Amino acid sequence: MKKIDLAKELIKNNLEIFKCPVCSEPMLLKGSSLICLKRHCFDLANKGYLNLLTHPVHSRYGKQMLTSRKIIAQHGFFQLPIEQVGDIIIKEIKGKKEQTKFRILDAGCGEGSNLASILAYLHSKSPFDFIGIGLDISREGISIASGSYPGNIWVVADLTACPFIDKQFDIIINILSPSNYEEFKRILKDSGLLIKVIPGSGYLQEIRKTFYHQKERQEYCNEKIITLLEKSFNIVSWKRLIYKRELSQDELIPLMEMTPLSWSINKKDMEDIRKKRYPEMKQVTIDLTILAGSKIFKRNPSP
Repeated sequence: MKKIDLAKELIKNNLEIFKCPVCSEPMLLKGSSLICLKRHCFDLANKGYLNLLTHPVHSRYGKQMLTSRKIIAQHGFFQLPIEQVGDIIIKEIKGKKEQTKFRILDAGCGEGSNLASILAYLHSKSPFDFIGIGLDISREGISIASGSYPGNIWVVADLTACPFIDKQFDIIINILSPSNYEEFKRILKDSGLLIKVIPGSGYLQEIRKTFYHQKERQEYCNEKIITLLEKSFNIVSWKRLIYKRELSQDELIPLMEMTPLSWSINKKDMEDIRKKRYPEMKQVTIDLTILAGSKIFKRNPSP
């Protein structure tokens, strides 16, 4: 089946989640287009994704950066946090025996590797049916995702105005990406769960120290992010992962390219780092905090 035909089938089966990004009316699928009752029309791309942006957006997350993220993901760089997120989801849905289908939204999905990996893990561990929806403001990212991981719904859209009807998602994941908690609360079911993954103080510290000479830029603190999340969601689980990941020399440049830390570094400097400083960067630190939050405030566990 062609990717566009597979996408049409998936959208048809989940049409009730969409609302028009212009007027908020429900949408219908006509041929290869989503059309609302007021005739606003959005076409499916041949690769099988929807562009529901209402205006052009410039994103610094370009094709090279996103391609590098995919390379790093395919090398299993984030497999441990992926499995941790999957285990949280499995634990969450165990008590919902009357439900067999769960919608998972990756808000800020980039090039789609995290969502695809989480879904593969869930399908290997659980008998339930999982519908994956990936949303990102980067058209380049969604284009890569839809080309690489058919079988999911991929949408170019803005997190500040999600093109979804209220209370449609069982799980929202938000991995190393900006958030909009008001929108998340709106589109998450009352019984749903938000899973947010944020960097810790040691995350990729070897790269940070290599790129930046100023001490204040070498250090990172996630307290403000956690405080903001706690104002909107009840934190029901909190886990910190810290470990070292060994790199091959060929992985070093994709790792540098995949992070915004490299935005001020040119390609020649990266190549010099790869050649001259690989031994001291052979191992990098992964330091991530995985937070799960509900819409209903009950308790606040300590980390």
